Amino acid sequence: MAHLSEELIAPCGMNCGTCIAFFGHTMSGSKRKKRCQGCRAENKSCAFLKKKCKKLDKNEINYCYECESFPCEHLKILDEHYRKRYNISLIDNLISIKEKGMDFFLRS
Repeated sequence: MAHLSEELIAPCGMNCGTCIAFFGHTMSGSKRKKRCQGCRAENKSCAFLKKKCKKLDKNEINYCYECESFPCEHLKILDEHYRKRYNISLIDNLISIKEKGMDFFLRS
C-alpha cells in the first residue's frame, strides 16, 4: 500500500511513498545499498529538480506550483517521463494540490 502523508509529497508533486527507491529497490529490481527517505527527509529538497532550480535549492518555495515559472522546462521534462512510464502527471498533481488542497490530494 502506498504511503500517504504530506511529508512524502515532493516539491515536483510526486508521492515519494510510491517510488521503488523509497522501498529500497532499483529500476532493475535489485536491492539498493541505501533506501531513499523521500525528497523532504532531513530537509533535503527535490532530488531531481533541486540541482536545476535555485528557488528549491534555497528553500524559497515548497512546491513547484508556487513559482512564477510553473511549470518550468525541467518540470515539464520530468512530467513527460512520469506520464510515459507511470501514467502519472506531476503537473496535474501540483495543480490539484494548489486548487483543492493537500488533504484532498492525499485522499484522492
